[in-house]
Amino acid sequence: MRPTLLALTAALVLTACGTTSPNTSDTTNPVASISIPSDYTDPSQVQIQYSATDNVAVTKLVIERDDTDNNVDNFVPIKTILAAPFSGTYTDTVPASGTYTYRVVAYDAAGNQGWIKQSVSLTVPEPLKSVSGTLTEPVNFSYPMTTKAWTGGAGQVILEAAPLTGGAASEISRSPLTSSGAFSLDLTTAPATSQRQSATVANLLGGAASQCSGDARSDTPQATMTVAQLRVSASKSGIAAPFTFLTPITVNSSQGATAQNNHLSLSGLIYVSQAVKFSGGMVCQRGPGKPVTTVLFPLPLYKGWNQFTVQTVTDSDGNITNITWSKGFLPSLGNNWVLLPQTVQTTP
Repeated sequence: MRPTLLALTAALVLTACGTTSPNTSDTTNPVASISIPSDYTDPSQVQIQYSATDNVAVTKLVIERDDTDNNVDNFVPIKTILAAPFSGTYTDTVPASGTYTYRVVAYDAAGNQGWIKQSVSLTVPEPLKSVSGTLTEPVNFSYPMTTKAWTGGAGQVILEAAPLTGGAASEISRSPLTSSGAFSLDLTTAPATSQRQSATVANLLGGAASQCSGDARSDTPQATMTVAQLRVSASKSGIAAPFTFLTPITVNSSQGATAQNNHLSLSGLIYVSQAVKFSGGMVCQRGPGKPVTTVLFPLPLYKGWNQFTVQTVTDSDGNITNITWSKGFLPSLGNNWVLLPQTVQTTP
């Protein structure tokens, strides 16, 4: 039987299609690069800086992760890029502490591939789930400050969302207070959405931010935060916090006179919806003739509840000249929470 014209045409088409093949003359592998900085805002997040080049063109880049620590490759793709640019930064969130190996694999149109890998060890902090403390009462409110045992009886301690820019405080949770002043504050409850604000320096400073200028910043302003305060409800009531006067700071004036400026430390709790790092500084002035206040923010926060400390320096007239925010409670404060006078201030 003679082949029909239709069959011959189909065979020619199939033959023509079958001759298309990858460019086998290109045998050069792409060059991939990877860099993982060791400066983590959040220890559970890895910033992977990647790039790839090729003598012709990169057509695909894949970022892979190996969760195992057994010297056997077990890479799983976590990010695939199919179009230029084949360089940038990818953030990977890891589930727990451990050693993770990342690999960047680059491909070209000829099927060549090049790869590089890097390992990193991470310690992911556990969320702060509770805070225990004992209330005390100040005997004197100056350096060196002394306190006495709690005499306000049993009652409750109430964790409140502090009003940052006006308004009233609102309750988050509450815990029993013993007659000796002991309490254990449950921090498994997250603040309601209505109790949070954007994690910005302006919101952290409240109304005083309009009087300040500088390079203080939040690296995750889209996160939300709640600064909390502890309210005591018993026969004695008020706001309590880890608080103390530190060694006064000696200040020398341009005329040679010296002054002892008060140096105090107050700690508290802050919730953030995701990791945030406040950094930089600001200079604030409340009005003409008022001393300038310097504010510094070396304050890295992890997702969930965090402890923080604010250290302030005040001059002989009671004006705050320096404020420094930092993570954690000062070791010297321990678990002693002092019932504070109404006059304590920590804003410029």
